[in-house]
Amino acid sequence: MTANIVFWDAPLTDQQLIRLTLLTEKVFGPLTKDRIKNKLKDKSAISVIIATNDSDDVLGFKIGFEATPNTYYSWLGAVAPSQQRKGLGKQLMVAQHMWCIHQGYQFVETKTLNKWRSMLLLNIRSGFDITGTREDDVHGTEILLRKRLKQ
Repeated sequence: MTANIVFWDAPLTDQQLIRLTLLTEKVFGPLTKDRIKNKLKDKSAISVIIATNDSDDVLGFKIGFEATPNTYYSWLGAVAPSQQRKGLGKQLMVAQHMWCIHQGYQFVETKTLNKWRSMLLLNIRSGFDITGTREDDVHGTEILLRKRLKQ
């Protein structure tokens, strides 16, 4: 199946947020639309990249925002379980990184958890370096990653 990559403008509508939370529940467990709204509130340069099928079902997405004037933070991404290990996560990442380059960012940062091994490996294979770890009371050890974008 070929995915269509589209960009949604921020702020997201309630309907768009519902579509994203339906997917995140399948991948990560409950994540409310209010949590997404609150995280993105007051952020700049928000990108919302969506992969859909021909029926407009959301198959995956990546959301990010500016961390500093030269660094973009890739905050949240997910791929539907039925579409995992088919290259869709990589396709979304490439789209996000190309967008970042066109916006003038030099770096992308993200974080993940050890339990999300496929995400960690995708990041490493895509040129991210592990820059550290941080203990989180809720999630345990977070792995911090950074990639220099090729201009």
